[in-house]
Formats: sequence, C-alpha cells, structure tokens
Amino acid sequence: MKRSLMTIIPASSAILAILLSGCSIIPNPGESPKRFTLEAVAGTSEKNFSKQKIMVDMPVIYPPIDSQRVGVVPAANQIDYYADCEWGDRLGVLIQDSLTYSLQNNRIFTVVSRTNEGVVSDLLLKTNVRKFFVVQHPQPTATVQYYVQLIQLSDRQVLAQTTLETSIPLHEEKLEEISSKLNQANLETTTKILNWLREAVHR
Repeated sequence: MKRSLMTIIPASSAILAILLSGCSIIPNPGESPKRFTLEAVAGTSEKNFSKQKIMVDMPVIYPPIDSQRVGVVPAANQIDYYADCEWGDRLGVLIQDSLTYSLQNNRIFTVVSRTNEGVVSDLLLKTNVRKFFVVQHPQPTATVQYYVQLIQLSDRQVLAQTTLETSIPLHEEKLEEISSKLNQANLETTTKILNWLREAVHR
C-alpha cells in the first residue's frame, strides 16, 4: 500500500522502511489515484418525526484531513496519506452531503437543507470531524469520530450536543477495503446521529 509521508524522517530510515514494507512513498508516474465517495443511510417508511426544518452546516474538519487526501495514522501524533487514492471531493463536502441525504432519506424533519441553499430553518446541525482515517496499529482500523451540536436558530441556543465514534477493523490494507470500511464507519456514525436527533427533538 502506497502512502505519502508528512512526517520528516532521515533518508537512511526512509530507504530502510521502504525496503522492509515494499511500499512506495511516491505514486507511480502516469497513474491516476482511485477516487472514493461516501454513501447515505438508507431511508425508512416512518413519517416525519418533527415538523421543524433543519439545516446541515458544512462540517469543521480536523485540519490535517481537510482535503481530498485519505488519511492514515502510522503512530501516535503522526498523520500520513495514501498516495494512490483520494476522496472524490473535499472530505467536508462529502460528509455534509452524506448527512443531508441521510436526514432526507429518513424523514426525521419536514425539510432538510444545506446552509448555502438559503432555506429558512428552525434548527442547525453543526458537525466537527475529529477523526476520519485509518489507524494502523495495533491493527489497521477505520476510525470516524464526530462532535455534533443541535442549535435552535431563533436564539442560537445549543439544544443538545454529543460525541459519537465508530471503529471498524480492516481485514487487509487494500484500497477497496480502506474505502469500504471508512464508508461503513461513516454510515454507522451517521446512524447514531440520526438516533440522537430523534431523541433530542422528542425532549
């Protein structure tokens, strides 16, 4: 599995690491990286749970992964990137779309929109993406963590807030497995957000 390194290491150590792992830190010339997207949680037959309208804000992303690059954590306090794959758009855009479509599919609110669509809404869903990468040790694991807030727009009051996380082990560190498990971790975390919103609007 190729990855580009963000950390600075001595040249001799880098050469040794490449020889031992069989990985290149530079993608092969002429090869286009594979591009991946995120799915939305499938809908249900339930009627609208709340008569309120909600907007989904553009997520705030942990800066090292606020791009199209697919992050990998080889050790504590390090962040690298896979060199032969990337997201189809900036990660924040994909997550906002996934959350928006998931809410629309599940009909929890009468109207679901994005903040840039100009729809007057009652509530705002703010998301802070703290983790969205593969942690390599002790076992490669797709890890997603969101801190979410539900805000009442009339007075900017925070009605509810929580942190939700999902970790899914990889069978092998291959491109399709990486994208599949990160997508699955996003779907499971988004499902937790949907359930949390149902409880929050029912209070």
